[in-house]
Amino acid sequence: MKHYDIIGNFLLPESVKKANLSYKKGIISYNKLKEAQDNAIRNLIIKQKEYEFPFIYDGHYRRENVTLDFIIPFLHVNYNEEGLFLKGPLTFKSHPLLEEFRFIHSFEDENSHARISIPSPSTFIHIFNNKENILKYYDSLDDFNNDVISIYRSFIKEIYHAGCRYLLLEEEALDYLEETVHINNEVIDNQPQDLIFSTHIQKNQLDYDSYNKIAAYLFTHEHVHSYYIECDHKSSYPLAFLSHLPSDKDVILRLLVANTPFMENEEEIIDRVIEASLYVPLSHLSISTRGEFDTSSLTLSEFQQWEKIQKLKDISEKIWHT
Repeated sequence: MKHYDIIGNFLLPESVKKANLSYKKGIISYNKLKEAQDNAIRNLIIKQKEYEFPFIYDGHYRRENVTLDFIIPFLHVNYNEEGLFLKGPLTFKSHPLLEEFRFIHSFEDENSHARISIPSPSTFIHIFNNKENILKYYDSLDDFNNDVISIYRSFIKEIYHAGCRYLLLEEEALDYLEETVHINNEVIDNQPQDLIFSTHIQKNQLDYDSYNKIAAYLFTHEHVHSYYIECDHKSSYPLAFLSHLPSDKDVILRLLVANTPFMENEEEIIDRVIEASLYVPLSHLSISTRGEFDTSSLTLSEFQQWEKIQKLKDISEKIWHT
């Protein structure tokens, strides 16, 4: 078992940047854009396999915004400068992510499993903050919530049939903790047992009391298999909140800052993992990069990106001897 992982954006290759710009200017067709994206994703997955990633994915090369690019394709969802709004009841018919996943899945083997990231159902609900617009098409907000649950179930059914067994939920709605967990579980509990759900807690720089309050409820009530947690590699706050984690769940500590060329002190990373192991067995811990390999970064090169990933792999092998 590997104890390192990467989630989020990889640096966007120049070939895709140029293709995106040419497509927006009407210089090339969508098929040419897709060809450039396919080639770049193919090369990325080859590298992911070389570095023995447990999961392969597209580095978000096709996405401008992970949340909006998932939500907007659902029927009757629209978007403008004021935000998301409805033009009718939510409906699932198809979704471009299905085809995108099939492409990733074609590279899957016994050591590399295809995974996708989508906003959690609760994030979908809370990003629609125009209640007046919602109530044009629904008798109540509860009816809207139920339709969100329904379209998620339909989408996940289709992507499961396409071969997906690992789904990462990007969680941004923890200010509504009990409702968030309830809504997510309404989707998760309806799925096949071999579909593995994880949650990425998108909360940066929380103090200990906030993490402790969230973890005490989230870890024990949400029906996912693991959590990706943004975590400072320095001991700026204790990790005792990890003691709330049930014995059958895993935690991935996002420790190495992704979007700068700065290389963290290896011993500080190891010490942070050792601290975490006071509350969670090492066998249920892993490490990852923190933040993303920012596609707008002017300071991080592709070489430095892979140098940082190699560092992550080396530290993992030193801790877990794998």
